[in-house]
Amino acid sequence: MFTLIAALFALRLALSTFSGAGLHVDEAQYWDWSRDLQWGYYSKPPGIAALIALSTALFGDTPIGVRVLPMACWPLTALVLWRMGADLADEPTGVWAALLWLATPAAGLLGLVATTDGPLVLCWALTMWAAWHATRRVALNNPAWPYWLAAGLAAGLGLMVKYTMLAGLFSCLLLAFNTRRATALAGALLAAAVAGLMAVPHLLWNAQSDWATIQHTSDITVQAASAGGAVSVLTFAASQLLLLGPAALGVWWLAYKVPTVLRRSVGPIQLSETQRNEVQSHEVLGFLARFGLPILLVTGVQAAYAKAQINWALPFVLPACLWIAWLAARHGKGKRQLLLSTMAGVLLAGLVAQAGALNSSFGGAASAEGSRWDIWSRMRGWDESLAPLELRLQEFPGVPVAATDRNVIAHARHAWRKSPVEVASWPAAGAARHHYEAVHPVAPPWPAQLLLLLKSTEAPPAFSPYRQWRALGQASSGRVSLSLWLASDLQPAHVGQRPGL
Repeated sequence: MFTLIAALFALRLALSTFSGAGLHVDEAQYWDWSRDLQWGYYSKPPGIAALIALSTALFGDTPIGVRVLPMACWPLTALVLWRMGADLADEPTGVWAALLWLATPAAGLLGLVATTDGPLVLCWALTMWAAWHATRRVALNNPAWPYWLAAGLAAGLGLMVKYTMLAGLFSCLLLAFNTRRATALAGALLAAAVAGLMAVPHLLWNAQSDWATIQHTSDITVQAASAGGAVSVLTFAASQLLLLGPAALGVWWLAYKVPTVLRRSVGPIQLSETQRNEVQSHEVLGFLARFGLPILLVTGVQAAYAKAQINWALPFVLPACLWIAWLAARHGKGKRQLLLSTMAGVLLAGLVAQAGALNSSFGGAASAEGSRWDIWSRMRGWDESLAPLELRLQEFPGVPVAATDRNVIAHARHAWRKSPVEVASWPAAGAARHHYEAVHPVAPPWPAQLLLLLKSTEAPPAFSPYRQWRALGQASSGRVSLSLWLASDLQPAHVGQRPGL
């Protein structure tokens, strides 16, 4: 099993490497954060930046060097599910759970890039594993605090990646409450306390930064109510089936058992004296429900109020894969469907990742923006467009560089990483809209000259304290089109003033 997981990881590393694509804007920004490690950032806790800092230290700061360790979190999660399935029931359950996880579109596509989802699901899986063993030991009247401590450590690391891990801590508390054992509740509170202590430095950073990360998370989570409603909830529900992908075939085959499964899963986790040495069906299913349903409920409410992104409930896929594998392992005729769905899932993800190349191979036409079949299209063209403009920068040593768009700033900082140039953000007219406007605006006072990098080749900013703008160069590649402008003749009213439009 270990060999199979390693081989699939190697295949996906190859897909990412030979895609020929650069970084996504979020990846480029996370990499930029990793050069200046702090306890928090404008839009995320520090976990992804720390992981990428380690990844680039080991493998270099090329796109694949940025991605290796975040990508490795997905097969590592499969290993945890493998052992957890074996602990929950038996070895076949663990094997099927790991295979189903690796076959999901989530692992097959999100697992090709550096996102916060990879380390989050790994921490979630470790928290589940530790909480399961903790409650089992409580049921057998054995000391459980080492496992509760492990659950707290895993959840604390998860919180440093994404606030979604709070739902995992709630699941731990719900699990402990339903055991009706005071020792279990005390253990879950210990786990929550450990996770909370690990988050203290990040909270202190937030307090000193006007609660930047928490405010940003609130802004993107609670949106205009007009974006929600029944359609939003139905769309969100369908998207969760999309995350499962072909594995949903197994869910379909076992659908007639769902009412019985749900009835058995809602009761408290209790073992009679004769059941203490074996895991009962209602215990397994109740455990999985408590680690899957709360996150679905929270994101479902978000979808009803506003708009929930497809990956916000991603951790629910972990107990879902365990649930399908556990049921299928008890029905011989379900194994064939699961084998087919696993193979189909892996193949489908590979085909989607290579769709752009396959389209070109079969004579498909590509637009100026790139092939619509190419999932990497948004990551192409940046380095090719920025390289010639970097040569023009050498003619103006010491002149600051700025851009009006987060995409341009993040990609330019990575593409020009060997240059002394540090691209800043053209100051916002109002409140900061992204990390660079908040942290890296053009430094006051206004410089005498300013090189401005635009996403559009059409014109400089409509409002500027500079009277003269001269186009220095243009470069295009695919959907990326950039221009470099030299601003001069600063208006007297702005001399010595802080930037502000």
